Amino acid sequence: LSQGEGFGGLVNYANDIIKKDTVIIASEGVNLSSNATITASFKAQAKGNHRVHKFVGHISLSFSPDDYDKLDDQKIAEIAKEYMRRMGIRNTQYVIFRHHDQPHPHIHIVYNRVDNDGRGIKGDTSYTKSAAITKALTREYHLTFGKGKDKVRRERLKGKDAIKYRLYDEIKGAQKECTTWEELRRYLSTKGITFDFVKDKDGSIRGVTFTDTRKNVTFAGSKIDRSLSFAKIDAAMLYVINDKTDQYGEPLLQEPEQERFV
Repeated sequence: LSQGEGFGGLVNYANDIIKKDTVIIASEGVNLSSNATITASFKAQAKGNHRVHKFVGHISLSFSPDDYDKLDDQKIAEIAKEYMRRMGIRNTQYVIFRHHDQPHPHIHIVYNRVDNDGRGIKGDTSYTKSAAITKALTREYHLTFGKGKDKVRRERLKGKDAIKYRLYDEIKGAQKECTTWEELRRYLSTKGITFDFVKDKDGSIRGVTFTDTRKNVTFAGSKIDRSLSFAKIDAAMLYVINDKTDQYGEPLLQEPEQERFV
């Protein structure tokens, strides 16, 4: 989800036939003769409301490679239009571009945040709202949910998404080496990551936040991934593997001798 002030560069990227093998699968109120006419159509309508400074709307939707065969252009256009309707992107110009340069089906929706009546569109850049809608549509259209963060292509992430996944990867890696919170703190400090406990008034710990000190960005552990909540991490640290084995040759478990909270 993004908004901006220039249609030209975005249209040239979204409708790059040579590099992206782009196909326009749906549109409304835009002259599709060329990238220049598409841009001109958007610009003309955006002038209808000078109070909307970021009049460019851009949303990218990606689908699982497992659903490739069931998602022809018509079906993706149908899903995209329903997504837009629920997001409140109505009564306005738009073009839906489908790219074929990746193994997973994905589209770029370019739309005017100044609608056909000159009013500004609101609520269309909410990540929380978008997440709820995409989850609902995934269920309603019997599509495939992503199978965890391990399959996400890190090199294509930007901004806070890239930071969140860096934190996820580093913390998960640290858990393989650390058996106490103090060990975890020391390990992550070498990666430019710190953490703080979130406490109730009585001093009991109810959460943990992680900070990427290089970017000065903080996330609650549970917002990075459900497996990184305080309770989940703490539970994994309740026991450490002993060098001794039982009668069956399995490693014995013992509680850590040192303080778990620092």
